[in-house]
Amino acid sequence: MAGGTIPMGARVKEDVLWTNSSPGGSFSAQTLQIDWSGYDHILIKMRVATNIALCTVFRLFTSDADVVYGMNMHNFSTDTVYVYSRTAKLTSEGIQFSAGHRNTSAGAGYAIPLEIRGVRL
Repeated sequence: MAGGTIPMGARVKEDVLWTNSSPGGSFSAQTLQIDWSGYDHILIKMRVATNIALCTVFRLFTSDADVVYGMNMHNFSTDTVYVYSRTAKLTSEGIQFSAGHRNTSAGAGYAIPLEIRGVRL
């Protein structure tokens, strides 16, 4: 898998490993007890914030130590850029999430994981 690409014609198996039971709520720093062994990639679907329903998906390689994921948003009326982010780290216990952030402010209402999937090639 050079460069982290998925070869054309590859058979991909995708499993839902976890779903947030409270997708509109906040998400504090924690470790989710998820067995991610046997997967080549982990996909995290993220909600930007409790008050912003916009979502995006990030990919972690199982060889990564940890990954900061997030999204930039620009408020054109105030000309302000907001960076929503959270760190996800694969550990032997599961997936460890830091507190969410908006710029330099930490909070459980930012970069909320909604769903985690494992991908096998």
